[in-house]
Amino acid sequence: MLGVRAVVPRLAAGSVVGHVTAALLHGFDVWAVPLDRVHVIRIGSGGHHAAGRSTAGR
Repeated sequence: MLGVRAVVPRLAAGSVVGHVTAALLHGFDVWAVPLDRVHVIRIGSGGHHAAGRSTAGR
């Protein structure tokens, strides 16, 4: 969760956390999933989605 707290303030407008990161923030249990990346979704112009991963600590 420290990685999420480090990345979220730096997200560009229109970006949100997604995938496993969002599940963790919503209190879901996850298992056997690497937690070394923060998953980010960005909504572009025209409604297109671009998914990316940010490695915490890099």
